[in-house]
Amino acid sequence: MTKDTVIAARMRRQALDQPLQSKRELNEIQQRVLDVVQEIGPADTDQMKEELDGDPLLKKQIMPALHRMQEAFLVFEEQTETTWEHGWSDFESEWPEIDLELRLWEEAASEVLSRFFDAMVFATLDQVRDWSGWSAAKVRKLLASMEANGKIQAATVEGVGEGGDRGATRR
Repeated sequence: MTKDTVIAARMRRQALDQPLQSKRELNEIQQRVLDVVQEIGPADTDQMKEELDGDPLLKKQIMPALHRMQEAFLVFEEQTETTWEHGWSDFESEWPEIDLELRLWEEAASEVLSRFFDAMVFATLDQVRDWSGWSAAKVRKLLASMEANGKIQAATVEGVGEGGDRGATRR
């Protein structure tokens, strides 16, 4: 994987339970599902149900657990097959050279947002929020940090509003 992929993965990585983000904070269902994926993966949901002894309560919890762990980059869905059921695999086993813990979210998000400003030149908070999918509070904090570090500066564009840009203030 390239450096850019690692940056994007770390930026997009979602916490399992805010603010914790590592395997040790998995809930019981997530841990059981991850154990199965690590033991027999790639495994589809039917195989997981079988491995988990067909627990009827667990059947409805497998996919939400997989999706949350996918957001945390603990598992990934292999989509190379032509069948409806896709296998799920352990992210760390597939890409052991990637340590997503080494880079803070703020660092990765700041790098990606710097590239966004390189392309867009100017953007308002709402534009950044819409593009990124991050909360307004997260965007405000990130933009303030980037401004304090000299990566962007406050700017106003007539007819558009207040925001930030990479160059001189435009009016």
